[in-house]
Amino acid sequence: MKRSSRPSSATLLLAALAMPLGFAAPASTASAQTSPKDAPAAVRVVAPQRRDFELSSTQPGTAEAFYEADLGAKVSGYVSELDVDVGDRVAAKQVLARIAVPELVESRNAAAADVKALQSEYERIRQLAENKSATERTATEAKNRLDAAVAKQAEIEAELDYATIEAPFAGIVTWRAIDPGDMVYQASSPKGSGQPLLRVAKVDVIRVRTYVPERESAHVDAGDPAAIVFDALPGKSFSGKVSRLSGSLDPATRTMLVEVDLPNADGLIRPGYYGQTRILLESRPQALALPSAAVHTDASGGGAYVYVVAGGSARRLPVVTGLTDGDFIEIRSGLEDTARVAAGATALTDGEQVRVVE
Repeated sequence: MKRSSRPSSATLLLAALAMPLGFAAPASTASAQTSPKDAPAAVRVVAPQRRDFELSSTQPGTAEAFYEADLGAKVSGYVSELDVDVGDRVAAKQVLARIAVPELVESRNAAAADVKALQSEYERIRQLAENKSATERTATEAKNRLDAAVAKQAEIEAELDYATIEAPFAGIVTWRAIDPGDMVYQASSPKGSGQPLLRVAKVDVIRVRTYVPERESAHVDAGDPAAIVFDALPGKSFSGKVSRLSGSLDPATRTMLVEVDLPNADGLIRPGYYGQTRILLESRPQALALPSAAVHTDASGGGAYVYVVAGGSARRLPVVTGLTDGDFIEIRSGLEDTARVAAGATALTDGEQVRVVE
């Protein structure tokens, strides 16, 4: 029995199924050959804009009297007169208290009597010397004795002046440690306590002391605007200017002392109040700025730079930066207002071809 030379139905079916598979492989290869390997990088561009920048420092601050004087005794005696108490307002040179020193009074009286007697003696001898009845040497010796007595009298008068305690400036009495009749001792004597008898503070002007950290200290200048709020006076803000700065840093804290003077004629601010002091260090209105993501820093220390997009390529451009508010960075120089800058493109290289996308 002869076999048929025609293919069977099963064979034809397998051949039909195999044909599409055979033609698919060349199509895939052609697609891979036409895919570009070096397509331009897609970048989003931003334009510089004008923004206001401020650099400020907010630090704790303490209110202090503009002046404060501790008043003590330079002579020993008892308090014979006390004219003020804590909280009293006093004028400059006002008598606050007197100390009675009986022995000094007696010494002054004796010295005055000596001066009077020696003055008479000198005048008598001078007349005799003019009449040639006494020598010039005798007259000179009499004059020297008189001068010594006058000097002694002046010394005692000066000591008695110390027995009167006066206000060194207009202010308020903030401390009193004596009562009428109290025995007080010269501060330098063994019995002296070293404690002030009275304390006067000048409070019509308050100085607020604050300490600025090292990184911000370079920007502080006398005259910088300051705003101060105190915990004891909620809802109130006091404006002033930096009046003075120490100009050196405390090596222990790495901070610099800064003082702000505040008018206080109404006495609203009291010495010892604690608050917050905000000093405006730098102000740059309408400065040229870019988003922070568009500004890069050279890891090798070469400074800041941006990528400017023009003519289908990105060009690396060095810039000088300034202040920042976190979202934007001030561009001090190196960039035109009309430039288009790649935003957030950290992997670009200078001259690389780019494609701008929205």
